[in-house]
Amino acid sequence: MNMKNNITLLLALLITTSFFSCNKSIQKSSKSESIEDVSQSSFDRIKPVLDMAIGCQSDVFEEDKGAQINYASGAKVIVPADAFVDKNGEPVTGKVKLEFAEINDAASVIASGLPMCIEQDGEIGYFESGGMFEINANQNGEPLRLAEGKRIEIQTMSDKPGDFNFYEFNEANGKWVEQNKTQLAATTQPNQPPVLLDTIANSRPPIKPTKATSEDFIFDLRVDNVDEYGMKNWEGIMWKFSEAEGKEQKSNHWLFDKKWKKIKIGSFNPKTASCLITAEYSEKEAQVDPKTGVKVFKKIKKEMTARVTPVLFGNGYKKALDQYYATIEQMKKNEYRMAQAAKLQSAQNAFLRSVSVQNLGVYNWDRIIKQPETLMLTATYQVEDIYENHELPVVYMIAGDRKEVITFYKDRRGNLAFNPTYQNTLMVIMPNKEIAMLKTNDISNDKINAARTSKKIDINLKPTGVFVESTDQLGEFIRKNS
Repeated sequence: MNMKNNITLLLALLITTSFFSCNKSIQKSSKSESIEDVSQSSFDRIKPVLDMAIGCQSDVFEEDKGAQINYASGAKVIVPADAFVDKNGEPVTGKVKLEFAEINDAASVIASGLPMCIEQDGEIGYFESGGMFEINANQNGEPLRLAEGKRIEIQTMSDKPGDFNFYEFNEANGKWVEQNKTQLAATTQPNQPPVLLDTIANSRPPIKPTKATSEDFIFDLRVDNVDEYGMKNWEGIMWKFSEAEGKEQKSNHWLFDKKWKKIKIGSFNPKTASCLITAEYSEKEAQVDPKTGVKVFKKIKKEMTARVTPVLFGNGYKKALDQYYATIEQMKKNEYRMAQAAKLQSAQNAFLRSVSVQNLGVYNWDRIIKQPETLMLTATYQVEDIYENHELPVVYMIAGDRKEVITFYKDRRGNLAFNPTYQNTLMVIMPNKEIAMLKTNDISNDKINAARTSKKIDINLKPTGVFVESTDQLGEFIRKNS
């Protein structure tokens, strides 16, 4: 080892989260409604060492009014009025801050530090999560709890169908406690497709008006499609040839020589505030019929183009400019709303999971992963010659196509479980924020066959040269490498 003994890899893997107060221990308002108090071992929630967050969202509302909070993911939290009491059990008044974090992808699960395994009757089971969340509340930084008889309804989206159990994480003893879904009105049902916003009626950027000057050669022009370019309400709109064509066009007034059938804007250049217009007219031309040899006259459609700039005077210019900035602001709002709607669209085929909880804290829709041909082994982990097993308290595996996160703790029997035919990625995050990893399909067949007999295996992860500073960066690494 080329590392001092006093360096503790408290989070050999766990990337961290600045869970804000989302990971504070919450005093329970009443006894958990567990299905059965089965004997199970605890697993530590690893404290964070890296500056990463899992997307804890904060909302402030008046305690006596309650709140319904809708999130971009499609999640919803409904808080009744007068729901909270302080640490002494006294009702609180005034503003309350609710903090809600969804933990529903590999990066956020790792960042949360939560164990994704459970031990019952001496056997370790590994979780497949159908959606995990943490909910807390505080007033002026002091944690609150739910008053007796009060419940918060929480709806979350998941792309995983099927039946999941519902667990509450006990921060005090590090145990997942299965909850009685009937008592909590916990249900899973197909989500109704969200109603998406209409696309922006005018998707073109608005035209910024140009103020006319005394030096401009200005003329009136009937353009048929100004409405499409946001100029419908411009008062006293006139035109001038664009700067690029101005000198030439002043001496070539072909635009004024004919009665044009139609003049339309074809494109707009926001940099020069100029429009390319197409003027259409019909002209009779003599043609000889090839069969009869008779000369006939036919109307032929002809087009000419020019680049012009719309201009305005005085108050008309001021109103149009105000309209321009108002349109820009509305487009920004629409773009934001459309982005939110796009997120909801991703939940169109999702399942809606709803539950009514009586405690604040961490909850998980989970079921035990059941994979055929799973090897249950006791592993000794190390990162080449950098970190040894005792310095790696936790290792994570990103399992299969669904990218489930499985937590492996050192010094436990059966601290590695995987199907050799699946693509699984073992990873840790070292104190210098570098990721070390190993794909299980890179383990030799000889080594796996030996492990089948001995039930033991040595795992040597390799540094990747990739350093992560945020949960987003971790998520990108997982997407590319697992």
